[in-house]
Order: sequence, then structure tokens, then C-alpha cells
Amino acid sequence: MAVGMEPYLLFPLQLDVYHPQKLQTCKTPILFWIYGGGFVTGARVLDPPFDVVYTNIGGFFAQQGFITVIPDYRLAVEPWLAQYPKPVEDIRDAISWIVLHKEELTTPTTPCPDIDSIFVFGHSAGATHAGTLIFEPSVIPTDSLLRTRIKGVILAAGLYHNNPESSFEDELRLYYGDKLESHTVKELVRSVKSKNFITLPKVFLMEAENEPKVFKTIRQDFQDELEAMLQTSVPFYEAKDHNHISVPWCLGSGQGEEWGFEISNWIRGIL
Repeated sequence: MAVGMEPYLLFPLQLDVYHPQKLQTCKTPILFWIYGGGFVTGARVLDPPFDVVYTNIGGFFAQQGFITVIPDYRLAVEPWLAQYPKPVEDIRDAISWIVLHKEELTTPTTPCPDIDSIFVFGHSAGATHAGTLIFEPSVIPTDSLLRTRIKGVILAAGLYHNNPESSFEDELRLYYGDKLESHTVKELVRSVKSKNFITLPKVFLMEAENEPKVFKTIRQDFQDELEAMLQTSVPFYEAKDHNHISVPWCLGSGQGEEWGFEISNWIRGIL
């Protein structure tokens, strides 16, 4: 099911909703998938012949018992030229729209959508956006009811800060503009204690075994900063035999799906 949100310029943003086929006898949690694309590419459904992605993500996690939502967001290139934090605001607005339209999530198999059990899963640039969503109080105020509804966030192979060895510096500078040094996800985490957050969701980190080395370095630096702030360890999962691209593409194939089951079990453990 595709539904429209408020349009920006002449281009309406939409979101797709995937429902479990099996009757859910309890409240059904809601999972948002935030795709990547280096801040300058990406869509909730890719053009043929690649249009199985990201519909496979929606289908897989719906089979796991989650209402799965894949929203559009604006990119840092024309026609939007959406710099920080506009794409994250789009994601926030998609979550808010779902909360306000709970009745549209009600189906014969999901009679009780749980808008108080929302999870956000971002991959690559999508993980950067997901991290910004939960650590940037200008996007969701620290005392917002919406923030209390987000129970967990999964961050997979994101660009949490600007590593000079990364090949994405041009895209990062295009997206962040003059905020690159001050508003990366790592810098936001550093400032959490000074901003009076009332609540933070649980965080799960993952990456592919065969990620480029710089992605692993970025993740480790961010994980160290995050654990220092939380004063506890953060769960981390390495998707064996995968690379950066194969992680989202494998779901629904019957091969290499172990990471999807790992994430599903982590979510169930929080509920």
C-alpha cells in the first residue's frame, strides 16, 4: 500500500506499508526501513530491473510479524537540494503521519497496530539519517511524545562522522554544508548529556563482514563514543559473507538472511 505525505515543491513524498499475512493476535510493532544512497541517490522502490529492492525488505520483515514502512525522503541533489536536516525531517514526518493515521494500518491480519512500539532501521546514509533522528533534538524535541514511541533503532554501516579516508567526503559536504564538523551523528552523541534528553531508544549496530575498512573504522569510533555516553555496551552484529550492497539485497532470496532474523529477534526482545 502506497500513501502520500505532504508534498514538497512539485514532488510528493510517499511511503509504502507492508503487512504480515498471518493474523497477529497481539499488538503489531511498526518497523521503518530507511534506505541509503550516499545522500544523493536512493528511493523507496528502485527503477526496473532493480525494483525488487526495497520491496524485499518490506516483505521479509512483514513475514517476521512487523508492520513495515518504507518512506521517501528528499535528497541533497536537484530537484530538492535538501541539506541537513531536511531528509531527517521527512523521516520524522513519515513516522508522525503513521502515528496520526493508525486506522490506515488496521487490516484483517493487523487489527492492533502498536504506535507505541516503533523501530527505525537505517542502512548506509539511511543509518546516518536514523542516528540523526534520535540524537538531534531540533528534529524531535527531547520532551516529545513521538520520541517515547520509538523503542529501538538499528544502524547499519552508516557514515557517523567524516573520516578523511572515506570516499564520501564530497557527498557529506554537500549534505551537511557548514554543519559537517558540528552535526555528524558522532558529534550529536557527544552533546547528548548537555541537551536534557528524557529518553533514548535502544541502539543496535551492524555491518557486513566485507565492508570497506573505512566503514568499520567509522563504526568502531562511533560505537566507542556511544558506549561512553550510555555507559554500557551496545550490541553489534557482523553479517557474515556480506558486503555493503548485499545486506539489503539478500532478503527474500533464502540465502544470507541470518542478519534479518538477528534483527527481528532483537526487536522481539525489547517488546
